[in-house]
Amino acid sequence: MTASSTPLVSVVVPIYNGERFLEKAVRSCVDQTYPQVEVILVDDGSSDGSRALAERLAAAHPAVRCQHHEGNQGVSAGWNTGFSAAKGTLLLRLAQDDYFEPDALEKLVALAQKTPEAGAFYADCWVVRTDGGREIEHTPSPQELFRSSNRIGLCVMLTAAAWSRGVRYDPEFRAAEDLDFFTRLRESGVQFAKYEGEPLLNILLHADSGTIRMSVRQELETAQIILRSGLIDAAAKRRFVAQNYANAVYILRKQNKPGEARTVCRKGLAHAPFSSKLWVERLSLFLTR
Repeated sequence: MTASSTPLVSVVVPIYNGERFLEKAVRSCVDQTYPQVEVILVDDGSSDGSRALAERLAAAHPAVRCQHHEGNQGVSAGWNTGFSAAKGTLLLRLAQDDYFEPDALEKLVALAQKTPEAGAFYADCWVVRTDGGREIEHTPSPQELFRSSNRIGLCVMLTAAAWSRGVRYDPEFRAAEDLDFFTRLRESGVQFAKYEGEPLLNILLHADSGTIRMSVRQELETAQIILRSGLIDAAAKRRFVAQNYANAVYILRKQNKPGEARTVCRKGLAHAPFSSKLWVERLSLFLTR
């Protein structure tokens, strides 16, 4: 690949109390087979040693630089700060506790160069369990994206031109902010392309991961995003929203929070009154009173 065909890729990593994961995430960026990389670490008011570690990593690696929030503003603000400071023509997101496969950027850049009509590029991911085992998290095809599934996955690269459209992460969302952002980006006219090879990102599941810690909020935010989406027909909206609310009720029941579960169940039935999944959850709540 010649210098003219190696555009700069900016990888943005928002950080909040992620000291124990951060170095591995950064290492997965600077050790890529792709040579033109900058890494922007955005500390969002961490109370652990994340900020100091980010500064040490920036001092050790010329490709790494830091941005700081003096108080915690949420992950959406972190993405906005990082992408707005990026110098690259391609922009890539990375959670503080995830890490790329060594050739992830090379393959995503190749896809971007092969499909110049698209402004966003995504891939399947590995979900890594605490015992070290992993399994594939599949994402839909571009034709089905935002219509048959609410999962785009976490490995997504944008062009700077797509970012310049003015769509930004909404600070209202702290658990499903990615789905909200990418839904509105698609609604703005940005085309998506998928890398059809092996997964390019490792998503680490652990007790403090957002996937587990914010699981109820993620389901409810996802339902909110689907309800206002212009990409999904009414029947599909009811089906997806019913599933999100039923998932949230189930999680709350397992957390022994029956009061919250009943409130969420009532809200879900207001949107999807004929959902068998929600009625099963409501019956379970009644039987355990």
